Amino acid sequence: MIKETFTDKLIKRFYGITGPLDEQKRQQVDRMGNIAFVVLFFTLLCGNCIAFLIGFKYPELVARIYPILLLIIILLVSSILTYKLKISAVNAFDEEELTEKEKKQLKHVGLKSGLYFGISMFLGMPLVHFLVDNKDYLTELFSIHNMLSGIFEAILFGAIMQGLVNAGINKPNLKLRKVTNKLKHTKISSEEISDGRKYSLLFSYVKVEVSC
Repeated sequence: MIKETFTDKLIKRFYGITGPLDEQKRQQVDRMGNIAFVVLFFTLLCGNCIAFLIGFKYPELVARIYPILLLIIILLVSSILTYKLKISAVNAFDEEELTEKEKKQLKHVGLKSGLYFGISMFLGMPLVHFLVDNKDYLTELFSIHNMLSGIFEAILFGAIMQGLVNAGINKPNLKLRKVTNKLKHTKISSEEISDGRKYSLLFSYVKVEVSC
């Protein structure tokens, strides 16, 4: 078994690929990644030029609006990329091909992802309010709104991640079929040979029964 390099692990982690990274998957990932890079490159280039010019007159507006616009663009490109990956089945996998480590990582992936994301948002959003609005961190941290938001975001993100993993598992299109072979004998009509004796010719055939 060929040992995966750090680059291979990074690519698989970024694109959500589970199982071996074969040549076909690598080519599709490289093609889609290059397209996404070109789109984001020219978007950032033009966006930075516009923000630089507008920033002289409206610096506060640019500081508040421009990062949000960039985040929306990145999320939009990521969503399109995820959709393309789903259509091309790049991140689809067979459970039999997974290593023991990968099987362990996929076990309760929705629960673990939801907990990590919920805790991050629970601790991170009060910090944002503290830095931007100068609000007390502990007060925001233990507020009812922050707690409920953290729980809701954890459940939503965990359900999305579990759904993506379940959708990536290759399921056979046909159900397992049970095949039964039965050997039967059939007698053919008797024939009389020259010495007056009769003989019977038997032949066998195999009957195959297929049940879904």
